[in-house]
Amino acid sequence: MRKAIVIDPRAGSVHVTTELIGHFSIDSDLQYRADLSQLKYYIPPLDPDNVNFDLNINCGFGIIFIELRGHYQNKNRMKNVDHPLHEPDSSVPLNESEEFHCMFKANFAGISLLYDAKIDAISSQQLITNTLIGKPFESIGLKMFQMRIRHMRSTPGIISKCWSTNFLANANRIVVGFRDATNTVKVIKEYSMADLLRLSKPYCDVELCKTYLTVVLKTIKQSVTKDYNKCIYKFHRQPVKETNKEVLPLELTEEAPNNEMYLFLKPWFVAKAEEYRRTQQR
Repeated sequence: MRKAIVIDPRAGSVHVTTELIGHFSIDSDLQYRADLSQLKYYIPPLDPDNVNFDLNINCGFGIIFIELRGHYQNKNRMKNVDHPLHEPDSSVPLNESEEFHCMFKANFAGISLLYDAKIDAISSQQLITNTLIGKPFESIGLKMFQMRIRHMRSTPGIISKCWSTNFLANANRIVVGFRDATNTVKVIKEYSMADLLRLSKPYCDVELCKTYLTVVLKTIKQSVTKDYNKCIYKFHRQPVKETNKEVLPLELTEEAPNNEMYLFLKPWFVAKAEEYRRTQQR
């Protein structure tokens, strides 16, 4: 089945609200932990306009990272301290298996969403214990750009990717490390989400991106009618012609269920969710 989704660029602003409803950690053994053990705090460098972090230098077990006073970063990730007042220990290698995630529910233009998002770091004046829910903190997104982007505007593709990975995670501040041709970080810059979009040339129209997503979500909601144990739905985006960018072709196929390959929710979670749904319907 093939669907042609028509996008109206004049649709206007898309209203989105998000709410933090939970969180969890993934430890070094890739085990789930219902706690804040992998929550990291971002502390800015003393002189962000004059740093000299060589990404080619190995620090501890061959892992490449840079120290930004309160956190470390390898080529793709930053590792932050686990307490807002702690100094980092450069002898401890970065374990990329460790992650911290938050669970959100959102209203995306009238469509209900439930999802998790990996959180790079938070900014907080105090150590947060037990739960993030109801506590004052700011989510921080961490990125690495080439040095030339600091002086030239970047492409919409790069900026939109940076925006999209932080928008629904409620990260309103992005910390960017700019590295030069020798793979050395020279400058650390902080951007609000609005300032980040101004780096794009031509301008990155995120409202149009949200309009696309709204139409796709509505199409999925209308198309998916069978339960997970009856059918697996696959949506394939087809190439868009340059002359007709306002039409988004989607190809929908239905396949037999294969829970071993596709089911991302554990059976115990599905059972509890079904039990909760039954109690709410009484």
